[in-house]
Amino acid sequence: MESKQLRYFVTVVDMKSFSRAAKQLFVSQPALSSVIRNMEKEYGVQLIYFLGKQMHLTSHGTQLYAMAQNMLRQQDAIHEMMHGSFPMEKGILRIGLSHTMGPCLFPRLVSGFLEKYPDIEYVVEQYIGLKEIQDMVNKHQLDVGFVLLPVLANAFDVVPIHKSSRVIIASKRHPLAQRESLRFADLRDERFIMLGPLYRGYHEFLAGCRSAGFEPRIAMQLAHWDLIFQLVKLNMGITCLVKLLIETFPSDELVSIPVVDPVPSWEAVMITAKNRYDSIPLRLFKEHVQAVVGTE
Repeated sequence: MESKQLRYFVTVVDMKSFSRAAKQLFVSQPALSSVIRNMEKEYGVQLIYFLGKQMHLTSHGTQLYAMAQNMLRQQDAIHEMMHGSFPMEKGILRIGLSHTMGPCLFPRLVSGFLEKYPDIEYVVEQYIGLKEIQDMVNKHQLDVGFVLLPVLANAFDVVPIHKSSRVIIASKRHPLAQRESLRFADLRDERFIMLGPLYRGYHEFLAGCRSAGFEPRIAMQLAHWDLIFQLVKLNMGITCLVKLLIETFPSDELVSIPVVDPVPSWEAVMITAKNRYDSIPLRLFKEHVQAVVGTE
């Protein structure tokens, strides 16, 4: 198997599309499809399959992808060392974000970097499960992940990004809006609109209510915080979310109230896999993020 075939295969997986990969590689889509089919035929295994329009990897495809990535990175490192001609300002960065960190933190972290390195391409994925992001960074399926502490010990290089707390968010028309602080016991009779159990904050909220001796009345469990904001504005319930959200997207119709009972802090970090070769785009991105965080 030639390195050119591996690079084609990795690009298809990165772009999640034969047509986008063909454009990236400056080849025709039929030619690219033929290369992948020949690889599958040569080894008698299927690498890629589709469910509807979604591309997926088989177990063989997943293993080949991880191994091919490492081999291509080593080849690029050798090329850079021997010739000093690696195109520093070109390449692909694969980034994993949570639904909260995406809108709150990512824009300010990449601001300036996109303008400085316009030829770097970004594959940005948003996930609900933070463990999924960790697993994908650990397997080199993502270059960078933005997750919450704690992370898998000794697996990652970690850069602290932002620390925040959880607050109660209510309409300014709600009776609690006049309070300067709250305890969980004060929330016994309230109706809540919450992010669902796939989010860590949901379980921390339940633990706080149960420690105060009651089960919260959760009227809705949703997947998106912006919809929760809209419903809370209508005074259909209150919610418990990270303070960073209301700071980033303030509203004249909403108020945030600190919770004085102990609640685990919300600590966002950037992770990259330990003991791996960093491509030049990844190295530049890490340096940029560290500089942005340092100035703040």
